[in-house]
Amino acid sequence: MCYTVMLDQKTRRQRLTKHFSFEEMTRTSFRTDNTPDEFAFNNLLYTCRILESVRCKFGFPIPITSGFRTATVNSLAGGSKNSYHLDGRAVDIDVSSMCTEKIDKLETILWMYNPVELIRYSTKHIIHVAF
Repeated sequence: MCYTVMLDQKTRRQRLTKHFSFEEMTRTSFRTDNTPDEFAFNNLLYTCRILESVRCKFGFPIPITSGFRTATVNSLAGGSKNSYHLDGRAVDIDVSSMCTEKIDKLETILWMYNPVELIRYSTKHIIHVAF
């Protein structure tokens, strides 16, 4: 895929994999640009491919609250200066509507893909995972 094509409105709505879209993986509530560069976009594709495999094994939707973040968005979100979100290798998964057994199953499946980070924030109802 040509990176310059990715920036048009049609492509912003496209699916990166069957269950994950570009829009979902770059969504932000902050009123600032959150467009990845080519390096981060390629990492985002890789991350989505892993998540697609995880979803197939999990059997349920995996709601993403945060994927790629520019440095500005990451700073506004209170993220770490060297966050994996900055290069498209991390996502935060909303587990607020999942029971404990389902969350445990999701974590077990995620571990199968050798993440560099896997953190459950129970007070935020989020699982942060980076590949």
